[in-house]
Amino acid sequence: MAFIVATSACWGESCRAMRVDVAEGLSTVFIRGTKRSTRLRTVPIVGETARSLLEYTLAHAQGDDGLLFRPWTNVRRDLHVACDAVKIPPCSPNDLRRTCATWLRAAGASPDLIAPVMGHADTRMVERVYGRLPLEDLRRRLAQAMGETVAPVQQHPRNGGDPAHSSDGMDSHASTAASAENQRARQSFFWRAQMFELG
Repeated sequence: MAFIVATSACWGESCRAMRVDVAEGLSTVFIRGTKRSTRLRTVPIVGETARSLLEYTLAHAQGDDGLLFRPWTNVRRDLHVACDAVKIPPCSPNDLRRTCATWLRAAGASPDLIAPVMGHADTRMVERVYGRLPLEDLRRRLAQAMGETVAPVQQHPRNGGDPAHSSDGMDSHASTAASAENQRARQSFFWRAQMFELG
């Protein structure tokens, strides 16, 4: 799982990963994507978090015949069990792939830099799905761009006429805060993952 967050590999790409795909010095990882030509890619590993996750992967991966990982037939069930054990919402391998894009976006990477990491031909998917910023990160980055300081997010009272409410009646600020909280919980999962040997 650490490999997916560090590299943006999908589940199938992770299953095909080989030790030789990781460059010496952990600078890049070759991703054996097959879905379309852009999914066969080399991903640069930038930042201490990604390097730490990749180091953890290499230290704990137990694949045979050059493969990085052994076959894992019940990944979704095992992930749900691990998430329950550390008291975070359940996640799937694709949620972890999205985590890679979200972390890159929150760190300041633009969609045109994230798209090739994810194996996309253009930025549309990143802009629509993978690279959305949590509200607090968006506010902070907008304020920095405008040379202003950022006050903490204030919760707005619910009322049906407030444009901050979504069409389903759920407060969009609360929804975004919950999404950011889920993201923080997933981050916590990786630092606790050692006890479950999910590397």
